[in-house]
Amino acid sequence: MKRCTTLLPMVLAVAGLLFLAGCGDDDVTGPKTPETAQEWIDQGWSQYHAGDYDNAYISFNQAVELAGAEEDYDRVVEGLSALGWTAMKDQNLSGGQIAFDMAQSLDPVYGDALGGHAILLQLLEEWQQSSEKATQLLAADAGWVFTQDHSITALDVRLIRAFNYYALAEFDLSLVDALAVNEAVGYQPGLAVDDFNLATTEGRAELMDLIDALDELI
Repeated sequence: MKRCTTLLPMVLAVAGLLFLAGCGDDDVTGPKTPETAQEWIDQGWSQYHAGDYDNAYISFNQAVELAGAEEDYDRVVEGLSALGWTAMKDQNLSGGQIAFDMAQSLDPVYGDALGGHAILLQLLEEWQQSSEKATQLLAADAGWVFTQDHSITALDVRLIRAFNYYALAEFDLSLVDALAVNEAVGYQPGLAVDDFNLATTEGRAELMDLIDALDELI
């Protein structure tokens, strides 16, 4: 807890500067003004799903500030992770990266922050870093499902890692992940390592075809 207490003032300051600068004077949407950090978070997610990212930033920041004042570190982490997802949806990738980093500085194995960070880093073509986040998430929670969108799961994260390994020319590792996803979804039953000659251009192309097909499927 001492580490959280040391980090929290910096986290709160950076979060506020990042996501409130540039937000307009729009009224925060919602039936009433939230009173608790969790209510601010719930309102922020409603705004997120509605595509109202400016107000989602405000709500999640309010949640982080209130939770910080109450030393409710779980809500601080949840709010920071939510800011990361909002920034990613808003195409603010640098802001999202900072928010996810801050969430993980307080809770290194918070699933939604790790999952979002793995996706964001792939968008930035940071293949190695994205793979590292994916590995951390899969080790912490092999059955992870994004709390706000149940179509985003650990299988997506594993397929992201398969693509990352391919981009890094780690074809054997890429194939392991791709085959694991393939087996989980039953796309091509019985497909095995021996079906791919990764020493050849054709074999590597077949692997990428499999990754692309799985990406379309899941």
